[in-house]
Amino acid sequence: MERDWMLIRNLMEALAASSSPCAMVAPEDFSPGWEADRVSYHIQILGEAGLIEVKHSEGQGGVPYCYAQRLTWKGQEFWSLLRHPGLWEALCKSLEQHDLPISLEVLQLASHRLMEQRLIV
Repeated sequence: MERDWMLIRNLMEALAASSSPCAMVAPEDFSPGWEADRVSYHIQILGEAGLIEVKHSEGQGGVPYCYAQRLTWKGQEFWSLLRHPGLWEALCKSLEQHDLPISLEVLQLASHRLMEQRLIV
């Protein structure tokens, strides 16, 4: 399954908007729009990247079912790069124009460069 950066952004936004550090974001919170197994997978890989804390339970057929609990420090840092809609749109447009693969590292580097350009101008 490929990463869906819009889903990732929406997951992180939901966690950042939570008023409780113990709130759980469930895959069903993103339907309609995304299938629960797709959301669960993205929660799992965000946890593997160290961006969020994840709680697991066993789903149907033994497939892990994941809930997002909170952003980690690293997740807060990354969310600070993604949360500004203008910066997010500029990032997507720039990466698309240059036909670059979108990875966590590329997004971080590109967002820092865009912010530097905006601060210098």
